[in-house]
Amino acid sequence: MYASLICKLKKTVQSDNFIARHRKSSKDFTRTRQLPFHTLIYFLLNLVKGSLQEELDHFFKIINDTDLPERVVTKSAFTLARKKLQYSALQALNQEAVDFFYTQPAVRLWRGMRLLCIDGSTVQLPTSQAITEYFGTFFINGNSCAMARISQLYDPLNQITIDGVIAPKSEGERALAVQHCEHITKNDLILMDRGYHAFWLFALMLSKEANFCCRVPLTVWTAVKDFHASGKPEQRITIEPSVVSLMQCEKLGISSSPITLRLIRVTLENGEPEILMTSLLDETLYPQEIFKCLYHQRWGVEESYKAIKCRVQLENFTGLSVLAIYQDFYAKLLITNLAAIMSWQAQRVVDGKSEHKKYRYKVNLSQAIARLKDSLILLFFRGDISKLLKKLLHLCIITVEPIRPGRSYPRKKGGRMNIPSLIYRPGR
Repeated sequence: MYASLICKLKKTVQSDNFIARHRKSSKDFTRTRQLPFHTLIYFLLNLVKGSLQEELDHFFKIINDTDLPERVVTKSAFTLARKKLQYSALQALNQEAVDFFYTQPAVRLWRGMRLLCIDGSTVQLPTSQAITEYFGTFFINGNSCAMARISQLYDPLNQITIDGVIAPKSEGERALAVQHCEHITKNDLILMDRGYHAFWLFALMLSKEANFCCRVPLTVWTAVKDFHASGKPEQRITIEPSVVSLMQCEKLGISSSPITLRLIRVTLENGEPEILMTSLLDETLYPQEIFKCLYHQRWGVEESYKAIKCRVQLENFTGLSVLAIYQDFYAKLLITNLAAIMSWQAQRVVDGKSEHKKYRYKVNLSQAIARLKDSLILLFFRGDISKLLKKLLHLCIITVEPIRPGRSYPRKKGGRMNIPSLIYRPGR
């Protein structure tokens, strides 16, 4: 399956139609260069973390199979070449990989539904006039810096980012969630944390024939306050739109009719109550007892952000332009998805081997991401990739860890971590 995906992406990125759609000008990438369209994309996908010139020299050493690194392309030539590449190329490739994955027969579902999470985060950006003007300036620990808001539509059961968005931090999480809704389809179930509770957003998801389960603050709606005070395990309520929601529904072209929903009380390990609001109304199919485990699945998107920020080093950007920020963001989403799909294929083998063991085992996604450094570009450049792919899958299969149900750790709260790449950015 993975070999078919790589061949499909390789064919796409080298096609004339794809190049024509995603270059800045009709004159771009028409002459024979050392850094043509497809090679530029492959370089961006190679987990660039070190100094830009080092990474370029190493990249051409790998693809040319030489003993020592070669100075084939300078970093200034790379900077000029990337200006000709629209970041939409990387978006399109990610969408193609996602669409291909969901044609597979063994995709993991939750009770027949595709389980998705919407969640946002922030990333610190390198400082330049262009980036500061576009994304805005904010203060962290008393220091001024540029920062962006990012958001994901994420499948926690299959570890796939279906859609990712990066925008100025001034844009709210709900506004970015609207963009994700373009990728929501019938029979999806969306998990959301506090902050996404809005009549108009719920109505938008229902208009897509999708369902949702959202944690809501205890002080949002009167009906939620009354339910919290009642001590009941669950209750049906009907919510009506506020003036703001009426305007937003009209703007989105969706119905503003009152919505009947279900409130679910979940008791956390510390004894505190958690109130969930869901469109899953059938009490027989979806009893109250299942919602604690269901909502816990949302933790997968938090782990995804850890992988993107720490393992892929999202904040280690390779340029000081707005275009470079967008290119790096979508390139790193794509490489993470390609690692997740490879892990998914390996996991099917691992599941069979651990069927009768005390614990189930899972493939280590962080290790899968690390294995794709250099290996991915060889998959794209080589004609016969069967031996290399077999070795990669074998490494994924033997690099596993046990799943111990019920194990949890307290979440660390506080300020942002001091990330080395924010102090010294070797990519520049």
